[in-house]
Amino acid sequence: VKDQLPLTMTVYDPACGSGGMLTESQNFIEEKYPNDSRDVYLYGKEINDETYAICKSDMMIKGNNPENIKVGSTLSTDEFAASRFDFMLSNPPYGKSWASEQKHIKDGSDVIDPRFKVSLKDYWGNLEVVDATPRSSDGQLLFLMEMVNKMKDPSVSPLGSRIASVHNGSSLFTGDAGGGESNIRRFIIENDM
Repeated sequence: VKDQLPLTMTVYDPACGSGGMLTESQNFIEEKYPNDSRDVYLYGKEINDETYAICKSDMMIKGNNPENIKVGSTLSTDEFAASRFDFMLSNPPYGKSWASEQKHIKDGSDVIDPRFKVSLKDYWGNLEVVDATPRSSDGQLLFLMEMVNKMKDPSVSPLGSRIASVHNGSSLFTGDAGGGESNIRRFIIENDM
């Protein structure tokens, strides 16, 4: 990967907090490639007004574009709907209920936000669109699906995208077979993400 890095890179964190992981990713790239003229553009979204303000200020101080940092819920609004990123990293809140955002994601049992639907083959090999939402008491997998939705297509960008996300164990083990959590894990594994 390191030999294929583009000269212009984008990094996105859908739960950016004060922006520490974003700025550290930029520092890492600049330290590894001190003689290259690589441009790193940082993007993020934060729900908490105070940490959002800190992040935006940090972006300004360090010479990054503060307009690339958005305030609000990543789960209920898709500020970067048309964007695809080279690298994404996140430490989403563990056990965060998304019940208050459910009306933006689901209408009853129907998923209305395309970020949280996946296509999987059924028993007979027919492709079907299925629910990719976890139980409402823990939304960390929704942050992962947000990042999966923002991946570059490898046929368009040779490197594609890379994701690093910190989760507790519930992402690996919760949910029934055929349920939202199971569909998310299956989609990621079957698509070699």
